[in-house]
Amino acid sequence: MLVETWMTAPPAICDFIGYGTLDADLWFLGLEESTGERPLRTAWSFEFETSVREKWTPVMDARDACEALLDQYWLSNGYSTVWKYMAKLARGLLETAHDWNDMARARSYVIEVLGRDSENTLLGELLPLPAHHKYDWPARYREWYPDRETYGAIEHPRRIRMWRDLIRHHAPRFVCCYGTGVEDDQWDRYRSLFDGVDWIALASGRVLKAERGPTTMYLLPFLGQGQLRLTDLHAVICDAHPDLLPACPPLTASPTSASPGIPFALFEEIIDGLGLQKRELTRFTKYWGPLVRAAQGSISRFGVAVSRASICPACTRILTMRFVARERRTVRSPRNSTSPRAKWIFWKRLRCLPSA
Repeated sequence: MLVETWMTAPPAICDFIGYGTLDADLWFLGLEESTGERPLRTAWSFEFETSVREKWTPVMDARDACEALLDQYWLSNGYSTVWKYMAKLARGLLETAHDWNDMARARSYVIEVLGRDSENTLLGELLPLPAHHKYDWPARYREWYPDRETYGAIEHPRRIRMWRDLIRHHAPRFVCCYGTGVEDDQWDRYRSLFDGVDWIALASGRVLKAERGPTTMYLLPFLGQGQLRLTDLHAVICDAHPDLLPACPPLTASPTSASPGIPFALFEEIIDGLGLQKRELTRFTKYWGPLVRAAQGSISRFGVAVSRASICPACTRILTMRFVARERRTVRSPRNSTSPRAKWIFWKRLRCLPSA
C-alpha cells in the first residue's frame, strides 16, 4: 500500500512562539497570525515570508521581525486592528490607566511597547503559519502540509501541548485568548490549556475567566471585525482592577467633529465600531454631516431614546450599529465628495455592519 509522506514546516517556523518576551506579565494568544498588508508590497511573497522566518529565534522583537518582513508598521497606521485592542487591554491591565480607551495612546503603545523584547507583553498564536485569510492555503504551505485540515490535525495538538507547557513554566500574570471560532471550537482549544478549572462569565456576558495559581486566563471574542465590544474590554480590566474604573469606560476621542444635536457617545461609538484608523477618520467625519442631515429626525429620536434609557456610552455600541445598519438603505452617498476612493472606503465599512 502506498503511503504518502509529507514534510512539516522548518523548526524555526513551526516552533515559533511569538513577539515580545516570555517573561512578560501579559500574554495574548490568537488562532494564527495574519499577513496584514504585506501582500500589497511588490517584493513580498509567501516564499519570501517563509525564507525570512526560517532564520528567526522562537521569540522575536515585533519591530525587528516586521522590518525584516517589509512591514514598517511604526511609519503608518498599517498595523493590525487587533493590535489596537491589545494595546487598550495592556494599558488597562498592566498600567492601570484610567484612559485605557484613548485611541491616540493606544497607537503610541502599539508603536513603542507592544510586542517589544524589552517590554512586558507577548503576542502568540495557536498555529505557526501566517495566513491572509482562513481559506488561504498557498503553494508554499502545500509543500509541508497537503491542505489546511491536515495542517490543523497535526499542529493543533502539538501547539496546545507547547503552549500549556509554556504557561505552566513561565506563569504569566494574564493570558488573554481571543477568537471564539465556529460554534466556540476555538474557545474549546483555549480551555484545554487550563484543564480542570472552573470558568466563569464576566459582566459583559461575552468573556470567560479562569484562574490557576498566579495566572488569570480570559477568553474574549476576536479583537476586531466588529466582534469585540467596549463592554468586553471594560469587563476584563474591571475584573483585574475593580477599584480602577468608573461604571462606564472613558471616551477620550476629540468631540470637535461630532455634529450638533448628536450625542457624542454615539458618534464615538460608531467610529470605534467601524474600526476606522486615523487615515480614514478625517474622511469619515467629512461624510458624517451629510449622513446626519439625511436622517436627522431618526437619529435625534434614537439619541433621545438612549438618553431616556440611561444607557451608558459603552452599552450604546450595539444599538448604534443596528440603527446605522437600518438607516443605511435610506441615506444616499454624499454628493460633495472629491475622492471616489474615500467615499468607497466609508460605504464599504458601512455595508459591513450587522443587520438590525
